[in-house]
Formats: sequence, structure tokens, C-alpha cells
Amino acid sequence: MSSREEQEQELEALEAIFEGEFVLLDGGNADASGSTARFQIALNDDSVSIKSRLVIKFSEAYPDEIPEISLLVDQGMSERKRAQLQEQIVKEAESQLGMPMVYALHSFAKEWITANIVASSGVLESETSEISFETRDLEAEKRSEASNMKFHGTPVTKETFEEWAAAFQKEQNAKAHIANASEENTEPRLTGRQLF
Repeated sequence: MSSREEQEQELEALEAIFEGEFVLLDGGNADASGSTARFQIALNDDSVSIKSRLVIKFSEAYPDEIPEISLLVDQGMSERKRAQLQEQIVKEAESQLGMPMVYALHSFAKEWITANIVASSGVLESETSEISFETRDLEAEKRSEASNMKFHGTPVTKETFEEWAAAFQKEQNAKAHIANASEENTEPRLTGRQLF
């Protein structure tokens, strides 16, 4: 099977799989299919409002050659993350040489977005509100130190224990003395027989 036939079959499959997310670019004319096909597939993640598109243009030798790949971000991803993702997509394309790869690249990109943007922050990442890992680590360390402070007091040494034991004994003796004094000042209690 020739490269052109493989490309046409892959385009048909992609149109069927992605329906509303697949758009054939270059006006959608007949010349746009095959070796010069240029198209985009949406890479949206509605859970965190990420809207991006994977734009691919086949080369003459595709799938034995990497297609031209662009990642366009409309909303929800910083330029730094976009560049990282595009670099990872190109690496993935290199590992897929020799076989139709667009569906695999799309799946890889969605998984990367989930793993690196959605899961890592739990919220939408933006350039202005990005917290560095060092800051997060320091905050977690401060919280753990504060909770550990509840369990730490004065370290027990022989001297501190003897001081505490002497103070405790003095306190117990004072309580016993007060209890004895109050018993001496009270009238003896009558027994049950004496009451009746």
C-alpha cells in the first residue's frame, strides 16, 4: 500500500472517530486529502476549561516520516506547558514511525494534559497564579512541624524528672494534709445503727 493510500485511509478513520472535533483545513478541497492534508483535532478538557487543538500536516513520506505537528492553545494552558507538551508529542511521533500515528498522538496528548495539568494542580494553571513546588513543600513542612509541636514538650532528663518528682510529691503531701485537717475538724459520722 502506498503512503498516499495509507494517509487517505487514516483521514477517513480520523473523521469517523473524531466527528465534530476533526476539521480538514486548507479549505477542505480535494487536494487537501492525502500527502498534503492539513487538519486539526480538538484537545479539549472541559473539567478544567482547557481548549487546545492539535494541527497536523502530512508530509509526502508519512507515516515513514514525522508529520508537521503544531499545538495551538486557545485557553487554559501556559506557554511553558504548551511547549513541553509539543516537545513530548514530537518525541512520541518519533517512536511511532512507520505506522499511522495521529490517533495515538491525540491520545498521548490528552493523557499528558490530564497527568501534568489537571492532576498536578487540581485547578486550572495560569502564568500569574502558579505556585512553585518549593513553596508547596515549605507550606507542607510548616504544617507538619506545627502538628508535631503538640507532641513535643520539655525533654525528660534525670534532673528534670527529679525536679518534677519533688514538686509532685510536695503537691500530694499538701493535698493529703488538707484532707486530714478537714477530717479532724468535722464531727464523726454516725453509723446507720446510731441514726435509727
